[in-house]
Amino acid sequence: MSSNQPSQAVAKHKQYLFPAITMYYQDPIELVRGEGNYVWDHAGNRYLDAFGGVLTVSIGHANPKVVNAVVEQVKKLSHCSTLYAHAEMSNLAEKLAQICNILSAQCVAGMRAMQRAFDAIQSDMHPGS
Repeated sequence: MSSNQPSQAVAKHKQYLFPAITMYYQDPIELVRGEGNYVWDHAGNRYLDAFGGVLTVSIGHANPKVVNAVVEQVKKLSHCSTLYAHAEMSNLAEKLAQICNILSAQCVAGMRAMQRAFDAIQSDMHPGS
């Protein structure tokens, strides 16, 4: 079921999206669905997804538990800025703080988050330091 023709999505991507978000392949493919650790292109070819989207799908594609949780949440509230309190966000922060053995999950992405993670690991490896 292989196809040498690029999909319309690939052609539009090249035409309408700016070059900084280029596809790094000579013959890019259009992914149309995923299930577990696999993805399929527009021609029906199956691939092992070893990328994981910068950890965004480390639980696999179309994970039923995650899909159900997302659907239930979106039925209530699709987005909540951090300018407002939200129980799910607060509960997650509490859980992360407990897992990492820190007083607070108050960190932003990037170096501060990495430093917090290293500090948590170091405190587990060297209690009392």
